[in-house]
Amino acid sequence: FGTSEETCARYSGCIIVNGGNCPPDYPKDNLENSGDLVNEYCKLGCASSVCGAITSVQNFEKSEIVDGAVAQCTKACSTLCTKGSTNALKTA
Repeated sequence: FGTSEETCARYSGCIIVNGGNCPPDYPKDNLENSGDLVNEYCKLGCASSVCGAITSVQNFEKSEIVDGAVAQCTKACSTLCTKGSTNALKTA
């Protein structure tokens, strides 16, 4: 957004390296270890935006059909997010 790379790195706690290798003592995240966190954020966002209308109905009208629809929707979000983050890790 118009900010220099150096300013962005300073504010985000990153460093700019040449050659693609981080210094051995510099803390860095491992993408494989962050996969679970990515999945949880994805599931939460998907369930909130995609399943939100069904969940609202569930709050007012408790029934097996609505409960089943909510369960199917959240399961679909889980599948979508899990496959999406697995593919992202494979390409990273």
